[in-house]
Amino acid sequence: MKIRLALLVIFVLSGTPIVPSAAAGADRFALVIGNAKYPDAEAPLKEPINDAREVADELKRDGFNVEVGENLTGDAMQRAFERLYGRVKPGSVALIFFSGFGVQSSRQSYMIPVDAQIWTEADVRRDGFSLETVLGEINSRGAGVKIALIDNYKIPAANLVTAGYGKKGPKNPSDLYAAENRRVEIVNMAEREEASK
Repeated sequence: MKIRLALLVIFVLSGTPIVPSAAAGADRFALVIGNAKYPDAEAPLKEPINDAREVADELKRDGFNVEVGENLTGDAMQRAFERLYGRVKPGSVALIFFSGFGVQSSRQSYMIPVDAQIWTEADVRRDGFSLETVLGEINSRGAGVKIALIDNYKIPAANLVTAGYGKKGPKNPSDLYAAENRRVEIVNMAEREEASK
């Protein structure tokens, strides 16, 4: 993230616009989300909140009207997206920055709220927010420029369903890999070999 943030800072400080010159006079709206406190994670993620605050500050300096959300639940993320959709006018610039857990499933990228109850891949589609759907909604509102900056800890869909017990222990102790014991293992993927950021 530091490299991407550094590039953002370089563009802003160099006077190079983040958005094309045709959109320079347009209204600029940004939704910046940093989700770090996932209940099933061993510890809060270290970077999302700080990264979100730094990006928000840079975007404000570049003339964006910025809304910042930290550790948002699904309901709070939905309300934040609805507010962004309501601000977008034809020709405006809309930017989304998300830092937190993300999952790719069925060729879609999902941003995961802190209260997501993900046990199967279908739960990702129920509780997560599809980046493609969000950008499609912004596009339908007539945004001239759409920007998505996603800094997430990816969990490959193939690794979603793992044997896990939660805080109460396994529901079926005689078969730890039984369907009723399955859930998503939410960990800091940055510390795992297969993590990709």
